Amino acid sequence: MSEEMDEKESNIMVERSMQILDFLSETDQYLGISEIAKKLAISKATVFRILNALEKHKAVEKNANGHGYKLGIFLIKLGKKASANIKFIDICKPIMIEISQIVNETVTLGILQNDFIFSIFSTTESTSVFTTRSIPFSPLHCSSIGKAHLAYFKIDQLTEYFSKDLKKQTKNTIVTLEEFIKERDKILNECFSYDKEEYEEELYCIAISILDPSNKIIAGISVSGLTNRLLEKKETIEKLLFKAKIKIESYSNHISVI
Repeated sequence: MSEEMDEKESNIMVERSMQILDFLSETDQYLGISEIAKKLAISKATVFRILNALEKHKAVEKNANGHGYKLGIFLIKLGKKASANIKFIDICKPIMIEISQIVNETVTLGILQNDFIFSIFSTTESTSVFTTRSIPFSPLHCSSIGKAHLAYFKIDQLTEYFSKDLKKQTKNTIVTLEEFIKERDKILNECFSYDKEEYEEELYCIAISILDPSNKIIAGISVSGLTNRLLEKKETIEKLLFKAKIKIESYSNHISVI
């Protein structure tokens, strides 16, 4: 019963936090606790508690006299990132859908988020009976887009990453720096990286890196499906991914993923 009450209270606080942030987003002015509480019909004590927590994470900031609040730099940064990602998806989406329709497989767009790949857009194959687990985050060392990003890490970053206790998802999963270094040069030279049943048995993925004008990797696009099926289409998939890379990178002077 106690856990249920804690979860219920937590959900209420999250909802009220979102209400306050939404209200603050409607103006550039600093708003006081009393004004926020009255407008949203939330007690002043609760508003104060929420604003105090949000301020610690720079989601809101106080004015000079400490009596008013407005959105903080953290949310401004998130807004810019969301805007950039939406624009980037708008460019990639039709290209990815076309690839998916041609090869009838799942095509995914992923970006680096800390030590994981975050899938910001994915198509769904229409006739395949095999569907990969629908997760937004995947490890770097056993995903094709992740390995594409790892290839651009500096050696000290790679050493730090592979010094962690990495999970061996399948018998094929690479978990040591020595194993990965053997693939690194090929990934950098050819722009392609592979997940050869390294994340999940019978699942094969082919990815290509998307670079900005300074040759910094900003994203990766992958095609995934059953191993035997993808190997039959491997040459076609790689040609389509390479064409996609050229087309998307031609826009990269005007757009970046934050």
